[in-house]
Amino acid sequence: MSAPTPGPWRAIGGKGCHVIEAANGTSVAESFGRLDPENIANARLIAAAPDLLTSLRELVDSPNAKQNAAWDRARLAIAKTEGK
Repeated sequence: MSAPTPGPWRAIGGKGCHVIEAANGTSVAESFGRLDPENIANARLIAAAPDLLTSLRELVDSPNAKQNAAWDRARLAIAKTEGK
């Protein structure tokens, strides 16, 4: 499996569409539909994905990482991004 497009990403609103764009200008995703608060929030969440993944990796790899349900969910979320 190849690596995702490096972040940071940003959401750019347009007419009935949000484009999720990488720092290098590559279009990563597009969200079509109404530009209502929910769709805008979805576009921002998608744009934050690289930062969220990096933060989760740093947390679970830290020497203070805990063994509990929340940390297990974090590890599963990371595995999901890796196609596991």
